[in-house]
Amino acid sequence: MRAKTPRASSRILAGVLILALLLGMLMIPAFAEAEAVSLTDGATISGWEIADKTWPYNNEKDKPNIAVVEEQSKTRLIDGVLASSKPERFAPEAGWLSSGWDDPNGGRSLYVNFYRGDTRTITIDLGAEYNVNEIAASLGIGSSYGINAPDKFSFYLSKDGQTFYNVGEATEVQGQKNFGEKIDEGTMGVSNLNYNARFVRFEVKVSVWLFMDELIVKGSKTPSPNPADLEILPKYGEDDPNKVNAWPTYDMAGGIHHDYLAYAGWGTIGDKLTETYKTVDECKAAVAYLDENKVPVDKLFDSVTLIGHGWSKDGHSLLVNGGTVGPAGKAEWTEWLDHIFEYQHEGAITNLAALEQAMAEVKKDLKPSDENGLKQEDIDNWKEAVKITVYPAMHTQNNWGELVAGDTYVTVKKGADGSLTYTTAPLSGSKKLDFTLDGHDGNVEEMLSDRASAFLWYMKEAVRRFNEKHYEHLYLDGFYYYEEKASTNQDPNVISTIQIYNMMVDEVSKDYVSYWIPFYDGDNWQLWNTLGFDYAVRQPNGYDGGGQARLDSAADKSKEYGLGIEMEWMGVLPGYPEIFMQYMQTGISKGYQNAPQAWYFGTWDLARLCYKEGNCAELRYLYDAVYKYIKGETVLSGDNILSGAELKIASYNGGPMDGYNLSCSSQEK
Repeated sequence: MRAKTPRASSRILAGVLILALLLGMLMIPAFAEAEAVSLTDGATISGWEIADKTWPYNNEKDKPNIAVVEEQSKTRLIDGVLASSKPERFAPEAGWLSSGWDDPNGGRSLYVNFYRGDTRTITIDLGAEYNVNEIAASLGIGSSYGINAPDKFSFYLSKDGQTFYNVGEATEVQGQKNFGEKIDEGTMGVSNLNYNARFVRFEVKVSVWLFMDELIVKGSKTPSPNPADLEILPKYGEDDPNKVNAWPTYDMAGGIHHDYLAYAGWGTIGDKLTETYKTVDECKAAVAYLDENKVPVDKLFDSVTLIGHGWSKDGHSLLVNGGTVGPAGKAEWTEWLDHIFEYQHEGAITNLAALEQAMAEVKKDLKPSDENGLKQEDIDNWKEAVKITVYPAMHTQNNWGELVAGDTYVTVKKGADGSLTYTTAPLSGSKKLDFTLDGHDGNVEEMLSDRASAFLWYMKEAVRRFNEKHYEHLYLDGFYYYEEKASTNQDPNVISTIQIYNMMVDEVSKDYVSYWIPFYDGDNWQLWNTLGFDYAVRQPNGYDGGGQARLDSAADKSKEYGLGIEMEWMGVLPGYPEIFMQYMQTGISKGYQNAPQAWYFGTWDLARLCYKEGNCAELRYLYDAVYKYIKGETVLSGDNILSGAELKIASYNGGPMDGYNLSCSSQEK
């Protein structure tokens, strides 16, 4: 596993930015009137860019596209009307949340209701060159409704509307207060500026919902005779160290090409928690490509990740903000390890034991051939890679459990620049771990130390159990981090937490790979390398109406930031099998077919496709298509209804063509 250190270019860029901002904001005193005035009176919005326009508004296919909805309401951002000026619209009886975004009497109509769509870039033309002292965005925040503040706002200024310069960023909400029914207001911005400019640009990433009621620009309508030098600042869109414009390589993934996500644990079916597990037959369909007689003819997935459903047996949550029983702790983490290592269902082995048995049976029956290109020694030496899921150290967990004497405790130190270091030592007695900041009286280092110690204990326990089993056909390849986002608006210390988690992977063994699968708009998905992962793949979430445009967008942006793509099977609903084929065809055309990938088949459906069971009985061709795709071959659309058919040619007049044998049978190559 490679060392997880920030890129040098990132550090250099940060230093240049800080120096430039200091030069611009500290060395030259701000020029302003006695009191800064609004500069947006008479201004216009001259630019409105949505990075991903494929989302239907509010995730409903019959709604207008988000671009249409936002374009129709964007003038609200500079109309001078704050939602807090009309508190009556947010009274309990007002029903503001159910009002339409365009209902003139509803509270929502005071905001621009941003919904998903990745980044927004909004440009204001002030109409003339002024001296800008302050830039901010006024927000409505209702976390119980999923309306959160963004992780970051970036602000830019320009004199000509062509070249924009970064004058600062905001990551915290200021002046937050409640003014209505479960709605807070607050601003995110920068101040103490002294730049002459005409155009102001705001850039923000929208994860799910963002409510904004006003863009604020203040200063003097008289340009300063002694402004700060705008041109020394970084230009818009320049030198983003997270952009690599390349797919991840197999070397980054430890040589793994295709990882199968094997779900086992406790998940909800309806409102009932149900225990799931992997059987020998399910595992055989994953590690080997089986023909319709269930005979292995080639290898299939070269890695299997054991992963839970997000719940413990009694309903504790293994994910941030999931469930009502409370966040999982040591007992629930241990319970899941028990499940994947020891659980038997009605006397039959499951999970890792079933995977080991499946490998033994497959290797016994698999034969070398010209078609699979295998030699007998390849089969004899074959071991399947296994990854084990690590669950997040949730910021709400104040009673994770305790370590005992002899367990390793990790002491974390955080530098002024945000860098992390740590030391380890065995405990002389027991110690309870608390992941909350309040539980450590605001001491971030102590809180991170408890989180790091829990991660290290869990991974060492997983490794110990794996090694004690002495599996003949499996090897432990590394770990998968379960949370699919890194939301600083939920946990301000989540970035440091994930970084220290990845350091703990290295502490266990530098040979282990750590990877991540953020969802399509998951907070900070672009920062996978900064977070310390060896590689990451991204969920396109292409089943919500985005169609081919969504898959193309997911591919292009993922490649831009160096992530692979998760292949998502979502079931047999009308149109879904065709979308799954689109995932593969897009992979061929966009190139992620040749990058590390993860494969999601729900809990059972890979085996159902293979064995033609249940509602997948007619979809065996999809299992065959997956094999072809993994082999690097072209995948055709839909079911090949002519497979196995006989083609005959008759003469023009309808009679047989004597003397020629023009019949041929379709055969798989």
